[in-house]
Amino acid sequence: MKKTFIKKEVRPRREIFPDKADYAAEAATLVFLLIIFIMVLTGYGSLPDLIPMHFNFEGKVDSTGGKINIFILPVISLVMYFFLTVIQRFPHTFNYPVKITEENASYQYHTAVKMIRYLKLIIILEFGLITAAILTDTYNSYLNPVYPTIVFLICTTVLIIRYLMKASSGSKIRKED
Repeated sequence: MKKTFIKKEVRPRREIFPDKADYAAEAATLVFLLIIFIMVLTGYGSLPDLIPMHFNFEGKVDSTGGKINIFILPVISLVMYFFLTVIQRFPHTFNYPVKITEENASYQYHTAVKMIRYLKLIIILEFGLITAAILTDTYNSYLNPVYPTIVFLICTTVLIIRYLMKASSGSKIRKED
């Protein structure tokens, strides 16, 4: 029996240099990540034994759990931050809407890495808002987590569509920094 192999595309590797917007997005993401942990650590001691863990589409609590569960979202946020930070270092392995060539590699890689940075920021913001909703609902305050989730979905969709449009028109060549 003859084995068939799919020829793997060999793409050029480029070092991607962040611009000011990249540094700002990265800094904002780290600040929001820190805020999530600060919110949880400062609020943990005064939490009741049971806290809200899930909200329905109306923003009402439909599941509760032990207060130790408040650490789930910050830990997931941290893991996602590190995972996305690591994968953004390997843009030559991403899937692209266009063929990667020597001429467009820098532009395509920079555009894709920028999208990952903004996606990280949006995800960390969303997890922070959900954490805040859990904490405020615990104190009988009302922050409906449905609205931030809708905004998250819209922002993520807009980000991906914007990236695809920019990458597809990517015959542009980004000069090496």
